[in-house]
Amino acid sequence: MHRINDFIITDETEIASLLAPFDSSLTILDFSLMKDSMSNTGYIVTTNSGKYFLKIYSKTTDKIETAALSYLKNKINVPALLFYDGSKQRFPFAYAIMEFLDGVTFINHVRSNLKYPPEMAYEIGRICATIHERSYAHDALLDGKLNLLQELPRTRDKILHLLNGKPSEYLKPETIDSLCRFIKENPDLFDSIEARSVLCHGDLGYANIMISDGKVSFIDFEFTYSGSIYHDI
Repeated sequence: MHRINDFIITDETEIASLLAPFDSSLTILDFSLMKDSMSNTGYIVTTNSGKYFLKIYSKTTDKIETAALSYLKNKINVPALLFYDGSKQRFPFAYAIMEFLDGVTFINHVRSNLKYPPEMAYEIGRICATIHERSYAHDALLDGKLNLLQELPRTRDKILHLLNGKPSEYLKPETIDSLCRFIKENPDLFDSIEARSVLCHGDLGYANIMISDGKVSFIDFEFTYSGSIYHDI
């Protein structure tokens, strides 16, 4: 898989300076780059006080993710946001220090156990429903306080736009025609899909669900937005 943004490479001295405003007593014992991420840069930092997750944001997804973590912290299992600096004064990029979840992604859990635990499927559904309890007037990008910022097209319009864009390179022309015809012939179906806009995770793949200490946690809320529940489902 190709990354969206290049990794932001740093060293021990710089990592220590980023952790200092959070806790100046920390001594770095080890750190490692997480290479399976697609957009931002993450480091697992081992200190004299335990492990932390240092996240460095390549773009401007820091405000929406930190807002989502703050809002959801007492509602579902998410990593604790311990420190955040979006000023870019001591470092060229916004960054956050989070709780390190010592576990495995849900996709690796399923692969290693060769089964999809029903109880975890229900828990994932329950967590989604909890996130979706926050409603909005329409689909939109959100600001740093999870308020509506920029209205987005309806689901049917987004699909039609995509079918005329890059995805069309991977589909047969007759498939595109069939999908476009289906959308136009089933307005009631799309009315139901678009009937309610809610807070969505926005990037809910199995790699963004963690199993830690037997608990299901959601991570990576960089693309949180207001949309249909069916986007996450």
